[in-house]
Amino acid sequence: MRRWSTVVGAAICLIWALTTTAYAAPTPTPAAADNNASPVAGSGTPICKITDSRLTEASGIVATANGFIVINDSNTNQSREKIFTLDKNCKIVGQVSYPRAALDPEDLAMAKDGTIWVADIGDNNRVRSDLALYRIPEPNAYRSAAFPAITPVKVVERFPFRYPGGAHYDAETLLIHPTTGEAYIVT
Repeated sequence: MRRWSTVVGAAICLIWALTTTAYAAPTPTPAAADNNASPVAGSGTPICKITDSRLTEASGIVATANGFIVINDSNTNQSREKIFTLDKNCKIVGQVSYPRAALDPEDLAMAKDGTIWVADIGDNNRVRSDLALYRIPEPNAYRSAAFPAITPVKVVERFPFRYPGGAHYDAETLLIHPTTGEAYIVT
C-alpha cells in the first residue's frame, strides 16, 4: 500500500509540476559518504515550455519518443477541448477532438503497448454520471509525410463508465498498471 501511495503522490506532484513546462528526467546523484545509500534525485532540467494559447491549462502530459501528448483541463468552451501532439520543442504539431464533448479531462497515461489513455474524470460538484476513458492507439502507427518526426493523433475511442456507489468528488489522476494494463483512477 505504501508503494501505491508513493506512486500516486509522485503522479500528482508530476502533473502539477508539468502543467506548463516539460522537464528532463532528474539525474541521480550519489549519496555523500554512504556507499550503501540509495541515489538521490537532483532537480529536473527544463527542456521546453508550452506557450501556445490553445493550451491554457495543461492537465496531463505523456512523453513519447518524438515529443509529447497533452490535454487541456476545464476549458470553458467544451468545443476547444482537444488532445494535442507536441514536438520536442513543445510546439503543437497535431490535435484531435474527442468523439463526443469531453467535460473535464484531468489526466492521461501511456500503457505498456504505447496506447494513450485519457481520463475525463473531473467532477468538482460530484454530479457527473457520464465519466469516460478515451483510448488513442499507439501514435507511431500514424506517421505521415507532413509529420514524419511526430505523429498526429487520428483515432480516439470512448469508454463510458460510472463509479459503483455513485458520483465521487473530483478525481485528478489516472494510473495504468505497467504489467496488467489495468486503469486506476484516484478519487
